[in-house]
Amino acid sequence: MLSDPRAETRRPIGSRSLAEIRASVLRVECLKCFRVVEISRENALKLYDGGSLWKDVATRLLADGCAHRTGRHEEDGCWPDLR
Repeated sequence: MLSDPRAETRRPIGSRSLAEIRASVLRVECLKCFRVVEISRENALKLYDGGSLWKDVATRLLADGCAHRTGRHEEDGCWPDLR
């Protein structure tokens, strides 16, 4: 049953490596402050390893740029939307 190709599920975009993503522009939005950061796939591959996960790269791109600060370390920072 699991060898049937119809049983395959797609991995979420956040768990894909940069080398697996075919979009020419990578875009991530913060769920908290709604800031959008874009980077071309070519530049992302130059700056980060091709095996880096998109969710890790997106978190780094949004790091320390969130406009909503609470003062609590656990709550500060952006929350990437990886849909």
